[in-house]
Amino acid sequence: MGASLSGGARPAVLVTRPEPGLSETMAAVTALGWHAVALPALRAEPIVHGPLPVRGVQAILVTSGQAVTALAGQVPANMPILAVGAATARRARAAGFVRVTAADGTANALADLVRAEWPPAGGVLLLATAPGYGLDLADALRRGGFSCLLYTSPSPRDMRSWRMPSSA
Repeated sequence: MGASLSGGARPAVLVTRPEPGLSETMAAVTALGWHAVALPALRAEPIVHGPLPVRGVQAILVTSGQAVTALAGQVPANMPILAVGAATARRARAAGFVRVTAADGTANALADLVRAEWPPAGGVLLLATAPGYGLDLADALRRGGFSCLLYTSPSPRDMRSWRMPSSA
């Protein structure tokens, strides 16, 4: 007979997000009384190793902890970072960034923050995101007169070949 997902009497939850964020989510699920089982569906791997050219960039937008991880050590610590929400802003500060501003947790809120506090003529906005993500945000900012470039790292790697952990 296979392993029970319930871990006994507690109902189980598969947590499929990658680090950063997996550990915090596992702890939160456990605190709610569930049996948390880690099974990341993606693994984020940086595709650029070395400093990113940021000349002419007025701010970097980040929409996830994975983007922060990819940027750490690749751009100056005093580069303005505009984070989608408080958790991503905390990650940016923990990674050593010193000029971090948080939006209210959505891409629309991040776009509103940019429009309210940054001039379209002030320079390029660099949106750090995974391939295929952030296109609507970039388009909305471009429609507002901003020059927005996508930095697509980390590269999500499909983890469908992973097997259920035996401890599940």
